[in-house]
Amino acid sequence: MSGRRLSGSSQDGRGTVVAMSSPALSRRVVWLVPAAVVLVVLVSITIPRVVASAAPSLPHRSAAQLLVDVAHSGHTPLAGTVVETARLGLPALPEVGDTSISPTSLLAGSHTARVWYDGRNSSRIALVSNLAETDLLRNGRDVWLWTSGKNTAQHARLPASAPQGVETPSPTLTPQDAARRALAAVDPSTRVTVDGTAKVAGRSAYELVLQPRDHRSLVGDVRIAVDSATGVPLRVQVHARGATGRPAFETTFTSVSFSRPSADVFRFSPPPGAKVSTLGLPTSSKGSGPAVDHPDTKPVVHGSGWAAVVELSGVSLPQSGGPADGGRESGGNLLSSMGQAMTPVHGAFGTGQELRTTLVSFLLLDDGRLFVGAVPPAVLEQAAS
Repeated sequence: MSGRRLSGSSQDGRGTVVAMSSPALSRRVVWLVPAAVVLVVLVSITIPRVVASAAPSLPHRSAAQLLVDVAHSGHTPLAGTVVETARLGLPALPEVGDTSISPTSLLAGSHTARVWYDGRNSSRIALVSNLAETDLLRNGRDVWLWTSGKNTAQHARLPASAPQGVETPSPTLTPQDAARRALAAVDPSTRVTVDGTAKVAGRSAYELVLQPRDHRSLVGDVRIAVDSATGVPLRVQVHARGATGRPAFETTFTSVSFSRPSADVFRFSPPPGAKVSTLGLPTSSKGSGPAVDHPDTKPVVHGSGWAAVVELSGVSLPQSGGPADGGRESGGNLLSSMGQAMTPVHGAFGTGQELRTTLVSFLLLDDGRLFVGAVPPAVLEQAAS
C-alpha cells in the first residue's frame, strides 16, 4: 500500500433467552444480496482453533446480559487481524492478482483482513493476499473502495444528514458485523444460551450460543465468543445441523487491540494513474460487478427467522471466460462454478437450476428469480410456487 496515503430480551426460569427484538439490528437486513444473505442468516467462517489453552474462569453472565454487552459494544475502537474461512462445499479459487471484497468472493476458501475502527464514523477493512489488496474505507462522509490489482478507486460522499454509524458497503467479514447480523435473525424460535468460556486472540470470552428451534433450518447453531471486558464479538462460528467437527463458517480475530487507531489510517488519496469512479451505495439497485450481486429489484423475504427465504429478480449467473469478460475475477469464477454445480429442476414453480451446500440452498429460475436460504431446496421451491 506504499505510494498512497492510507493513513429487550426475556428469560425463562433457567436463564434461557426465549425472545429478542432489536430495531437497530433489524435495519441491517434491508440491504441483503444473495451472497450477503448467506452471511446474514448464517454468519461467518472457519479455521482450526488457534488457541488451545484451558477455558478461562469468568464471573457468571446470563445470555440476556451478554446480548446487552454486544449491543453496547458497537462504538468500541479497535484494530486487529481477522481470518475468515468458508466451508460450504463450494470450490476455493486460486489467486490471480486480484482480491475481491464482494460478498460472493467470501463464500469459498480462506481470507485474511486487517481491520480498524475509531469507534465513531471511520473504519477500514484491508483484504490482503499474496498478490493484491483491496481496501474499503470510511472517513466521516467519504467512502473509498481501492483495488490494487486493477489500480482503481471508487468514491462515494455520504449525505450530510447521515448519522454516525451509518451503514456503508461492507461484506460480513468481521466478527462484530457477523454477530450483529446473526442476532438480527433472532426471533422467538431461537434458543439463546451461554455455553462456557473460551480464549480468543489471547483474550477471555464468553460463548453465546444461538440454536434455531425451526427444524427446517440447515443451521445447527451459531456460537459467538464475546469479549469479557468490552462485549465485542471476537469470533463467530456456524455449525450445520447434525454435523460434527469444525464449523462450516467461522470468522475470528487472531490478534486485536482496543486502542483507538490513528486518524491517518483512515485517510486515502488515489495513487497516480489510478482510475477513479463513483461508488454505488447499497441504497442503489444498480451497480457494477456480477449480476448476482446487483439484482434489478430489492429483495423480497418469504417467512422469517432461520427459515427465511430471500427472493431477488433479474439475476443471471456469469458465463465462464477469460479476462476480457471478467472470468478471472474471483466473484465471477465462483458464480460460474456454482452454475456448473447446479442441477436442473422443474415443478409448479417453473424450471431452473438448484444447488444445496452445507448451510445454504440456491434456486435460480429461468425467469431470473433467485431464491436463497439456510433451508433445504424443498423450502425454496415452496416459496417460488
